[in-house]
Parts: sequence; C-alpha cells; structure tokens
Amino acid sequence: MKKKLITFLVSLFFLVTLAIVLFPLLSQTNLQKVSNTIIPGPYLYEKEFSQERFNDIYSQTASYQLENPPSELDVYATFGADMKTSSLVKGRVTVINFTLISNGFQVRSIEENWVNITSISGATVTYDEKLITSNALKKGLNVLSINVNITSYMVDPNQSSPTYLYIKIVDISIKTVSVDRDNDAILDALDPVKGINNYHLLLALLIVEISVGFYLGRRL
Repeated sequence: MKKKLITFLVSLFFLVTLAIVLFPLLSQTNLQKVSNTIIPGPYLYEKEFSQERFNDIYSQTASYQLENPPSELDVYATFGADMKTSSLVKGRVTVINFTLISNGFQVRSIEENWVNITSISGATVTYDEKLITSNALKKGLNVLSINVNITSYMVDPNQSSPTYLYIKIVDISIKTVSVDRDNDAILDALDPVKGINNYHLLLALLIVEISVGFYLGRRL
C-alpha cells in the first residue's frame, strides 16, 4: 500500500511538472517573442499663413491588431516627424505639440519649438519608444491617434509675416514584446498559471506531497 502511495505521489508531481513547466517551455521555443508593426504613411500637413497669431489642429488615426490580451504583452509605440518652416521676418515663434493617444488614453506629449526662423529650416526626428500602459490597450483592434496642435505667433503683436509650415509624420511603429511577469521563465502567453511562479507552485506541491505521504505512511 505504501508503495502504491509513493508511486501515486511521484506520478502526480511528474504530471504537474509536465503540465506547468516542461510543455510550456517547449512550446515557447517556437513563439515569436518580439514583433514589429509598421503603420503605413506618411501623413502630411502643409500650410502657408501670415496672420499675427495662427492656430490649427491636425489629427491622424491608424489601427492595428493585438492577438493576445494586453496583460501578456508590453506594447511600445514610436513615430518620426519631418518638419520644415520659414518666415520672411524674425520674431515668429511656432510651437508644435504632438500628442499620442491609444484608444482614447493619452500616451505621451512632445513639444517642438521654432523661434526666429527666416530661411527655410527643418529637422527629421524619430522619437524614442514609449510603453503604452495596458489600460490603453485591448485584445483585437486598437486605434492609435497622433494629434498635432500648432500655435504660431509674432512676438510683436503689431507685426505679421508670411510663414510656411510643413509636417510629415513618418515611421509609425508598434512593437509588441511577450512578457513573463511572474519571473518563472515561462511567457505569460503560454503560462497555464499566470501570476504565480510555477516553480514556487511545484515546491509547494512537493512539500504538501511529502507531508501527506509522511502522514499516511505512518497510518498505513
């Protein structure tokens, strides 16, 4: 009877080990851990104006798919901007504010300032990746928006100057990274017991089995 009990407990431990450690570890060798999605562009804004104060808003929306729940992923967004401006006289300040929004939640805000630009001048910038928090994501279709708020004014309110402004949003990129939040080397996308370290669970099971086996062994 004791031999059967020991065989049962060892078999149970072995099967649980297969289910929550070995099979997931083998499965994740074929899982793509990092993927990049490039959202087609570019998105262009171009305007000429001369008034003392000029305000405008430009918005571009794009969509992408998440195959897994946000809890199983870290999702990063980045984009680039090609900007050019010129004004006939000095004294104009142009402020360009980029706001990145995911499913209605603000992710980041970036401000670019152009001061006293007379001859045509420009810059091409690729901004650092920004982590999108899980509350701003969902499994399936996600909507990413870039709002561009433009404010341009003359330092001297009695002046005006013909001004040219060009903004091209390029290289909108979404990077998804499969994560292991409970630090058991098993990615959450394949982890049968998410949120619990599988090795700690095995250790707890082993302690219980030893205790049960010792107790029953003394009574048999």
